[in-house]
Amino acid sequence: MAVIFFYMIILLALIHENEIVFKGAADGLMLWFNNVIPLLLPFMLISALIVKKINLLPQDKQKNYAVLITLFTGIFCGYPLGAKNSAEFVKCNAYSKETGNILCPLCNNCSPMFLSGYIVANVLNKNFSFFNAVFLIYTPYIFYILIVFSLNKFFKKRKAQGTEKKSDITNNLKGNDDIILSTIIQITYVGFYIIICSIISEMIMSFDISLLYNKLCNTFSLTYSTHTLSLIEIIKTILSGITEITKGTLIASTSLLFPPRQKTALVLALSSFGGISAILQTKNVIKNSGLSIKKYIITKTICAFTTYGLSLLLL
Repeated sequence: MAVIFFYMIILLALIHENEIVFKGAADGLMLWFNNVIPLLLPFMLISALIVKKINLLPQDKQKNYAVLITLFTGIFCGYPLGAKNSAEFVKCNAYSKETGNILCPLCNNCSPMFLSGYIVANVLNKNFSFFNAVFLIYTPYIFYILIVFSLNKFFKKRKAQGTEKKSDITNNLKGNDDIILSTIIQITYVGFYIIICSIISEMIMSFDISLLYNKLCNTFSLTYSTHTLSLIEIIKTILSGITEITKGTLIASTSLLFPPRQKTALVLALSSFGGISAILQTKNVIKNSGLSIKKYIITKTICAFTTYGLSLLLL
């Protein structure tokens, strides 16, 4: 009953703020239609066909090719292709769930095209080098994968050969028609999550904190503090960036609340994290694979904070 009541409150809020919802939905829809579909859909189709062909290779050759393709397509094609390929290869036993959980955060990142064409060119106004952005975003992930692989190798218990049961790979293979349908469904889910998070981001930024804070101070006889109000505005800006990075990074870069160095560090950290929109996309493509969304979120959060710290240190 409480859940139904909560949903009703959300519905009434959306009806009351219909102009904000319309703008957020329109922005998200245009982002998906103009940028995500042309850039991501061809790569999703081709990568699905590659996964199918790799699963037909002999078992001893599958893992190396699978890891290579996961790294290549994930790093160069962007969200959520790295997570999708990690999940597909785990489902077909090309490599283990442990390997998939390690590769998923590393390979599920902003594509170089997004970094150079949007983050560096538009958000940072070409005042920051593309190669420096790549270095600051990917360095924490490189250290992460080296440390985790080393720890896994050190602590891994040796298993007797033949104890792990191999699943029937041929049952996991899809025909070309199924691959096309599956890709269309996944790209539609991606668009849905982008639109929802764009609406939430728009509602966060349109919320008049100063008016509410002023009313609270007058009602409860509190001392009005510009420092507290600025802190609330900073939190609001960061929340918007965490929700959806395309709009959130642009809002952060134009904010007057941050010094230039912190502003650049925040934009790079948000780009590293990927936002709630990317998390929802990832959760959708890894379902039924055994991969952990909790481990993914923890890793992305740690790497985002590391990127922020490195940026402040080196800028």
